[in-house]
Amino acid sequence: MAKTKDPKPESGPDSEDLENDEMRELINVVQLLRELGLDDVIDLPRIVVCGDQSSGKSSVLEALTGILFPSGEGMCTRFATSITLRRAETDSFSFEVIPDAKRTGSLEQQVEKLRRQIKNLSQLPELINGIADLILPKSNTGSRNLAFAEDLLDITVSGAARPNVTVVDLPGLIRATNEQQTEEDIKLINTIVDRYVDRPQTIVLAVLPAGVDQINQTRLTERIKRLETCNSTLGVITKPDTFTPTPDQVEAFATLVGKLPFMGWHVLKNL
Repeated sequence: MAKTKDPKPESGPDSEDLENDEMRELINVVQLLRELGLDDVIDLPRIVVCGDQSSGKSSVLEALTGILFPSGEGMCTRFATSITLRRAETDSFSFEVIPDAKRTGSLEQQVEKLRRQIKNLSQLPELINGIADLILPKSNTGSRNLAFAEDLLDITVSGAARPNVTVVDLPGLIRATNEQQTEEDIKLINTIVDRYVDRPQTIVLAVLPAGVDQINQTRLTERIKRLETCNSTLGVITKPDTFTPTPDQVEAFATLVGKLPFMGWHVLKNL
């Protein structure tokens, strides 16, 4: 990521500060609290990535975690996915599904069956699709009865080269309804996004693809501008190499980002 503002102050923490034994112990305690279901009771720190659909969130997540997220035509984040990376001597990979409080019935047996099939991170697309089939089952016609869910897929990855961080991927905000996405879907996604970003301990990465005009960014900007946590929000501009802007487009985009009360901006180009 290339910063568009001055470097961080000398008083800020560097990467070594975040990788010491005390920090690792703290992150282990935070993850234990999360596994005990206290996430909605105690405000736990994390990085949350949000943006419109097809805005480049997968590239941001890959840059942060070193993990290849599913992306491409037809791929859609249908529920929140939390990935906790831990620095450890041995490599390990585990996952849980934390059901929404309103969900009826148990998913435990189906999740356990899927757990026996998924052995490593290379199967992440298979895992996400499998979880989607469990919590958003398909009808006889092959379409899903519901498009999105409030359940959480909680993944933990440990290894010697892993940083200590928790990153949450959220469903992309919908710009307009169509045959597959309704007003009810828009409301549900807004509920999910608000639940994760509207917390003092959350660092929000707001993803905007380069060159997208103000009209098409209303969903993201409306949700972010009204939050009290804007001073903990970083803007990430993606896809800078996908178009050749005119001077008017540059000026319009600069006006858009200038209106957002974020603490800074970065530009990310997918390698």
